Amino acid sequence: MPPPPATTPVLRVRPAVPSDLARTARWQCRHLPHGFFPSLGRGFVARWHGAHLDAPHGVALVAELVGGSEAVPVGFLVGATDQRALVAEVVARHRWSLAAAGARALGLRPRAALRFVRTRARPYARRLLGTGGRGPADAAAAPPRSTDDRAPVAVVAAVVVAPAARGAGVGEALLEAFAARARAAGTTTAELVTRADGGATAFYERLGWERVADHLRGVARRDGVVERSGGLLDAAGDAPPDDRVRQRAGQAQD
Repeated sequence: MPPPPATTPVLRVRPAVPSDLARTARWQCRHLPHGFFPSLGRGFVARWHGAHLDAPHGVALVAELVGGSEAVPVGFLVGATDQRALVAEVVARHRWSLAAAGARALGLRPRAALRFVRTRARPYARRLLGTGGRGPADAAAAPPRSTDDRAPVAVVAAVVVAPAARGAGVGEALLEAFAARARAAGTTTAELVTRADGGATAFYERLGWERVADHLRGVARRDGVVERSGGLLDAAGDAPPDDRVRQRAGQAQD
């Protein structure tokens, strides 16, 4: 009897669940190690990803190839439909658990601890104590914005596709799902940051993202990495050109 015909896997994007976190943290630390959070290790990154799961403005997605009864994860995305609101939610719900996890990670990583003290200790303390802060980017490092600062901005913090699945539309599917959630939340502007040296700028531009600016990540942070800001407006919008993108400095994830 001949074997049954092979089933062509179908790409599906679904919300992440707690059992995904070990994998998404491992992928980010391996394939997207830039920024401060990955330097703290997989345990901290998994906890940070997990903080997106129960936040009303958090987005955590997993892409998988489904064939028959098998589903193989091939990528993930974390972000926010409103970055400022997400930061407030994470601080309110997870501030102490994230602080404890960060302290443990820093205790095992002296170089990361020195980097934290020099570049991040003060703004992070302000956030934990609820005394201010502008979100992921330090206020001192953020350039002037061209649009109303009160308008919500969706932010892609991290997106990773497994090497074996690259070129198969996985990243595009994740970004489309993210954009759909941002639109459903009433947010028309999205932004992300990628490295200028070997980053994925061409990929994002092909999908309709617009380059905003190159900048030295965190003038106040001394990281010395040139990054590129990009933005996207819902295609249904009719904002003038100056309102199509918003600039931001710093790594979206930390």
